[in-house]
Amino acid sequence: MPKIEKPSAPDQRALDQNNLKDAFVLEQNNPNVVRILRYLEKDCGFTKSDVVIQATNGGVDMASTTVNAAIRSVYVRMRRFMPKELISKVESE
Repeated sequence: MPKIEKPSAPDQRALDQNNLKDAFVLEQNNPNVVRILRYLEKDCGFTKSDVVIQATNGGVDMASTTVNAAIRSVYVRMRRFMPKELISKVESE
C-alpha cells in the first residue's frame, strides 16, 4: 500500500489560505456570511485603537493594549483574504 504524504506546514498553510480566499469569493453574496463577518469586525474592534490609557497616570496600559491588538488581529488576518467587494459590504454599515 503506498504511503500518503501530508503536505508540509508551509504548504498546508498556503492551501488553507487559498481555500479561505475561495470560500470568501463564493459566499460574498450570502447575507448570512456578511452578517457574521460584520459582527466579527465590530466585536474585534477593527476601527478602534488598540491603545489603552491608564486613568491613574495617563500612561499606556501595555497588557490591555496587547490584548486589544490580539483581538483586533483576528479580523485583520481574515480580511486579507476577502475580495474588495465583500470588505465593502461588511464595513459599510
